Amino acid sequence: MKVCIVSMTGLYPVEIGGPASVSYYLSRELGSLGDEVVLLTRARTEEQLNHLKNAEEIRKLKNVQVQAFRIDYSFTSLLNLPLMAYKIRETMKRFEEQEHDIVHYNSPPVDAAILLPIRAKKKHEKQTLAIHGGLFYESKNLIGRNIIKREKSLFERVVVLNGFSMSIALKAGIEKDRIVTIPNGVDLEALERAEALDLAGDPKILFTGRLTKVKGVEVLIEAFKQVVEEHRNARLYIVGDGPLKHQLENYAKSLGVDEKTSFLGFLPNTNEVYSYYKSADLLVLPSLIENFSITLLEAMGSRLPVIASDVEGNKEIVQDGENGTLFECGNPIDLAEKMLVLLSNPAFRKAMADRAYEDVKERFTWSRIAHSYRKMFKTILDENRN
Repeated sequence: MKVCIVSMTGLYPVEIGGPASVSYYLSRELGSLGDEVVLLTRARTEEQLNHLKNAEEIRKLKNVQVQAFRIDYSFTSLLNLPLMAYKIRETMKRFEEQEHDIVHYNSPPVDAAILLPIRAKKKHEKQTLAIHGGLFYESKNLIGRNIIKREKSLFERVVVLNGFSMSIALKAGIEKDRIVTIPNGVDLEALERAEALDLAGDPKILFTGRLTKVKGVEVLIEAFKQVVEEHRNARLYIVGDGPLKHQLENYAKSLGVDEKTSFLGFLPNTNEVYSYYKSADLLVLPSLIENFSITLLEAMGSRLPVIASDVEGNKEIVQDGENGTLFECGNPIDLAEKMLVLLSNPAFRKAMADRAYEDVKERFTWSRIAHSYRKMFKTILDENRN
């Protein structure tokens, strides 16, 4: 089977994030099963582009051809219409270099990939789309949303992660009989290889993710202030970058917890992030909206106890009191109370983390996820042969 995976949101190991990880691991697993995979992706900078060409993780991929080129989706770049037209032509040229049985869009084909669905239809190549959610509930790209709604008939199947992204697909006009639920996964072997760091603080609280409004980090910082009142040596580690970084730093300072809060920024090496999972006592995901968090799965796969806001996407991963703890979204008082309860009961915390690990091992390995994708692809091809 010849599969083209289009991933214009980026590619691990350069970009850390849900869609970027999915495109890499799905390609790796399909290639290991003997499929021929073309991974069409972009890099934001020349440095990232060179890294993709030389990264060991990329060179080791079996039966996977990575075709990467530079596209910067900054506001000024998008306004440069001649440059955008050139990038669209370049993307089309790369796409037409080979024939494919299946074209899977790991992110919505807008911007530089805008013409690919039309061209694939003319080539009689079957197409699928994954909805990770950002375009529909966080991005301000209204043009992109309308493009997907207009092109929805071109996709044989639309992959959703859970009930939350199912509702997104239905609102976009996708017929329910064309929707397939396949969750994200984690690399348990890589998590197990990660080595713990010698971090200051007792206890050590961790957040990893983008520093944007939707992630609710200010709720965590406010809750952390209450934790510090009982645990004077506590320390909060915030891994990630984003437009709210300076605002959050100032907020921590205004609450008097800035000296106990470490803003570590973006960590380009995923193994570094994994090491923080191995070193912390608790991971908190305070998102105001969340589709399907790979961060939660990675923490659970590292046997790190998790607390998450009770938004729909988190509730489909965390069973409160069983494999994790949920708190009322946006409520720092409830979050602080839940953190203090767990921190005061190490035995319960460990038992919960052990159950979480077994849950991830049973349901969310990339091998299992890739087999689900492969089954969907083969079903599509069989339907069109009959």
